[in-house]
Amino acid sequence: MPAINKNHDPVESVSQSALSLLGGVLVEGELMRSVIMRPIDGHLEKSLGEICAQKTSIPQRITDVVCAAVEDIGGFPTEPSRVNALSAGDRRYLILQIACLFEGDGLWLSPTCGRCSTRYDLYLDRREIPVQAAGPGFPNVSVDLGAKQVVVRIPNGEDELWVANQKKSPTEIEMLDRLLVSVDGNAPLKGFVDSLGRKELVKIDQVLDGVAPDVGSQLKATCAACAHEQVFSYDVAASFCVFSDGLIEDVHRLASTYHWTEKDILDLPRNRRRRYLNRIDNSRGLHG
Repeated sequence: MPAINKNHDPVESVSQSALSLLGGVLVEGELMRSVIMRPIDGHLEKSLGEICAQKTSIPQRITDVVCAAVEDIGGFPTEPSRVNALSAGDRRYLILQIACLFEGDGLWLSPTCGRCSTRYDLYLDRREIPVQAAGPGFPNVSVDLGAKQVVVRIPNGEDELWVANQKKSPTEIEMLDRLLVSVDGNAPLKGFVDSLGRKELVKIDQVLDGVAPDVGSQLKATCAACAHEQVFSYDVAASFCVFSDGLIEDVHRLASTYHWTEKDILDLPRNRRRRYLNRIDNSRGLHG
C-alpha cells in the first residue's frame, strides 16, 4: 500500500494564514488585532461541517466556527469567551475571511427584483464587500449629550448571544441600557436610559455606527430583466455553510484507492488531498 508522503515541499503545504481584525480585543489595556488561522485540512473541514449542520442561532454558529477555524487571537489561544468578547463587526469579518478560504472569493446569489419579481443571478466577490475599521476610542465611544457625557461600549458577541436567547427582540432602550458604561464618569443610575429623548438616542446610535467595526450587508444590484437597480441585504454569517458530503466522498475515494485510514486522509492539507484526487481522475481518464 502506498504511504502518504508527509514531507511536502513548501509550495504544496498549506500554511497558517495571519490577518488583522478591524477592531481587535483589549489585552491589559492594549488593543490586539492579530489573528492566526488554523491550517485547512480534513479535520477542520469535518468540524465546520458538523457545526453548520447543527440547529443553533447565528451568533452561536459564529462563535463555534471561529473557535474551530482560528488558532490564535491577539496572541492567546482561541476560546469561546475570547471570541464572544470580539465586536460584532470583527466576528463577521472573521466569518468573511473563513468563507474566502473555504469557498473562494466569488459566489453566486439569486436576488428577486423588487419591480418585476424576476429572480436573477448575481456574482459577488467577497473581497469587494465593504468593511469599516474601528474608529477612535474603540471598543467604547464617548457621546456628548449636552448636559451629560456618556460612555457606551460597542456591541460584542456576548450581546449577540444575549439577544438571540431572548424570547422577544429587546427594545432599543433595553439594548442601550446593557451597553451603557458610565454617565459623567460614574456608574449609570437605574432608569437613566429611560430618561433619554429620541434626539439623544439617535445621536448615540450615530456615534456608535461611526466607531464600530463593520462588514457591509447592503449590496446594490441591477435586475437582468428590467434593469431596475435595488439594494438587498446579504448576511455573510447567515449564509456561511460548509457541507461535509464532499469530504466524505473524498475520504471514500482515497481510502478505496490507496487503502489509507480516515485519520491519514484528514491529516492531509486540503490542496494536497485534491492533488491525489486529481491523480486518481487522471489515471482513470476522467480528465482530458
